Amino acid sequence: MMQAKRLLGIIVGSNDKEAHEKSFQEGEMVAKMIEDFDKFETCLIEIGKGPWLLHRDGDKASIDKEKFTSVVKKKRVKPDVVLILTKGKLGENGELQAYFDKMGIPFTFSGLEETKTTFNKFECNKILKDEGLPVVKSLLIDHNKLATEEFFDRIRKECGFPCVVKPNRGSGSIGISK
Repeated sequence: MMQAKRLLGIIVGSNDKEAHEKSFQEGEMVAKMIEDFDKFETCLIEIGKGPWLLHRDGDKASIDKEKFTSVVKKKRVKPDVVLILTKGKLGENGELQAYFDKMGIPFTFSGLEETKTTFNKFECNKILKDEGLPVVKSLLIDHNKLATEEFFDRIRKECGFPCVVKPNRGSGSIGISK
């Protein structure tokens, strides 16, 4: 008897419209490549600002987030494992990882604690430095009201100019200035 293939859910989406569309297109390409290897069945799970949607075989249906299931063509569908391909904060701040841990669904990439730690750039740099790894000099400003002349003097003294300013918990290159 031939064993049924496991269902791989490819998590796509973003809170940004353009990034959302790009993530969806990339997810479709990845799904095709995976299906070509004939080891897994795939579905796309679209997340973002609206309800989560499961796309499979040309159909789409909403996902019951309490059970991580959907009903497609009168059949209950639940991915066995997920591949996270979201853009932006959605897959980088640890919330998805926490959800899949809670649901008992294996997922790709880092675990919850690692994801949360690396999303906080200042804490991550501190940990890496404490482990003896080379990191760039950094300062944390808790609020833009603290950007006083004294703080800029401290930046000049400790980091030097020019320097790069980046949100501590931002995603990708959003919010970077020089």
